[in-house]
Amino acid sequence: MSAELESPAFDVDRCIELHNQITRIGWGGSGQNPEGDEMQTWWEMYGADCDEQDLTPRLIPEVIDFLKGALQPDPDETGSDSPYQNFFYYIQGLAIPETILSENFILEGLDEDPPRYVLLYHVTDLKTHPCGIIFDQQTKKARTVFSITIDDTIVPEEERLWMPLQVILEQYLDMIELEKVIMTGDDAGDDSDDPVDEDLREDEKVKMERKPWILQSHSNKILERTLSVYQNLLRAIEARMPSPASQSPPSSPPAKSQLGEQNPITEAKDEDFSQAISALISSNQASEFCFVIKFLQQMAHPTRSQLKFLAPGLLLPTPELLSNQPFRNIDFHSSSYYNPVLLFPANNEDETTFPENNHNPFNYPYDETLNSYRSGLWISESKLEGGDFDDSCRLLLPRQIIDRDGEETEHHAKSADGFILEDVDGEGLAAGLYQTSCNPFILRHEVELFRVLVHWVQMVETGSWEVGAEGVSGGTEKWKEADESEEGSDRYRLELTW
Repeated sequence: MSAELESPAFDVDRCIELHNQITRIGWGGSGQNPEGDEMQTWWEMYGADCDEQDLTPRLIPEVIDFLKGALQPDPDETGSDSPYQNFFYYIQGLAIPETILSENFILEGLDEDPPRYVLLYHVTDLKTHPCGIIFDQQTKKARTVFSITIDDTIVPEEERLWMPLQVILEQYLDMIELEKVIMTGDDAGDDSDDPVDEDLREDEKVKMERKPWILQSHSNKILERTLSVYQNLLRAIEARMPSPASQSPPSSPPAKSQLGEQNPITEAKDEDFSQAISALISSNQASEFCFVIKFLQQMAHPTRSQLKFLAPGLLLPTPELLSNQPFRNIDFHSSSYYNPVLLFPANNEDETTFPENNHNPFNYPYDETLNSYRSGLWISESKLEGGDFDDSCRLLLPRQIIDRDGEETEHHAKSADGFILEDVDGEGLAAGLYQTSCNPFILRHEVELFRVLVHWVQMVETGSWEVGAEGVSGGTEKWKEADESEEGSDRYRLELTW
C-alpha cells in the first residue's frame, strides 16, 4: 500500500534499472556472461518489426522508452535446452511484437487510440492459458494476470488493484534477495551472507523449477527473520508486563486454569518440548524439513513464566498442544499437503465454523469430515510437490464472539488488497483477516507468519494492544476492532506485498 502511494504511476528509469538487474542476476546465475554480446535491448531486437507492423504509434512514449532500455538475451540463447529460459520464476519474459497487442491476451480496449491495454510480459506456465503483466496505457499502471480463464480476468473489476510496474518488479527483486526464489545452478546463493538451505534444495518435493529459477517453500533468511521478529514480540510483551512485585504474593494459591488454558513453554521441561516436536515428525504430521518444525526447534522462549498470551486470546504453544494436534491422525504422505499445524491456539478451546464448504479455507482431506476447527493461528497446509509457502498461516476467529451480523451492520474489516471481509462473499473476518483476495504480484497464497508477527509487534509497541499480567490482554473479542470502524480496519490491515 505505502509503496504504491509513494511511487509515480510509471517510473521508466526505475523500471529499466530493476528489469535489467533481474535479467543480469538470472543470466549470470545460469552460467552466462551478464555483460556479453548476447544482451540487447528489446527495441534493438524488435523496434524495426514494430515500425513495419504499425505498432509503434499504438504504444505510448513511456512504454517505448522502457522497451528501448530493457535488456534481454538473444532469443536463440534461451531455448528449451538452455539453462536460462525465464526472466523470473513467475515471468517468462517481455512480450514480442506479435503478442504485445494480441487479442489472444488483450480482450478489451484494442479499438481505442492508443489501445487501452498492452501485454508487457508473459507469465510462466504455472496456470493453464497463461497471460502476463498487463499495462494500462491510460493510468500507466500494471497488473499480473496468470490465466485468461482461471481465477482472474484481463480487465478486472474497478476495485481490483493495479500497481506501478516498478513496484511489481521491486517485489520480484525482494523475493530474490530473501532467497525465496533462487538459482538452479550449483553456485546459487554464493553472493549471500547465508547459505541456501540445502535440505530444501535436495528435496524435490518442496520445490518447483522454472529455469534458471526455483521457488523455495522457505529460505534460511525467511526463517531467521521470522524467528527474530517472534523474539521481538516476546520481549516487547515482557517489557510491558507488570513487575512481579505488583502481582499476587508467592504464598497465594494458584488460580484454577480455565478450560483450554495451558502452561507457558518455560514451565515445561525442555525435553518434553523436544519430544513433542520429534513426535510431529515421527508420526508423519510434518516433515523435518518444513518451516514449522524448524521454527519450533529454534524459537525463543519467554523469560517470564507468567507470559501466556501473544495476541488477544491466543496462547503460546506448549508440548501438550503439539502432542494433540487436530490432524494428528492424518499421515501427510496420504495427502497432497503437509498437515496444517495449530501454532497459537485460542483460549477456552473456541472453534471456528464454516457452514458453507466453499468458504472453508482448509483443503482436502482436512475439510472432508469437519466444518469446525479450533480457533487460533494455524500454519497452513502446504503442497508436497512444487514451490509453495510452507511458512504461510491463517488466523481463525470464533464467529460466536467476533460476528457482527444484522441487516444494518456495516462491515469495515478488509483484506490486504482492500476487499471488505463479509461472510456472504467469502471467509469473512473469521478467516480472512491478514489475507489477500487478489494478489497483484504473484499467485495468491496465504500470508506468511513473519508479516503477522510484525503486525503483532506493532500493535504491542504502539499501545493498540494492552499488556497485563499474563501478556496481551483483551481476549478474543478484541479482534472485533478490525470490523467496527475504518480506523480499526486500517490498524489491522497489513501492507500489501508479495
